[in-house]
Amino acid sequence: MLQVASGLGTTRKTLSPIINGKQSVTPEMALRLGPAFNTTAEFWMHAQENYDLAIARKKVDVKQVKVFWHPQVA
Repeated sequence: MLQVASGLGTTRKTLSPIINGKQSVTPEMALRLGPAFNTTAEFWMHAQENYDLAIARKKVDVKQVKVFWHPQVA
């Protein structure tokens, strides 16, 4: 992990919580991860967004949400 952190221009202390799912990938980190792993910053940001949504889906009961908009039927 030290080599990866060094290659990204950061520290192991910064990288470890991201790898362990305790901290989110920031746009700044995504800009580093993209070229380091031959991907894009957008790839890493979408991965973070998908992870965040998966965690939220486990916590939020959308069945209790009140619907405020109904499509009009012609």
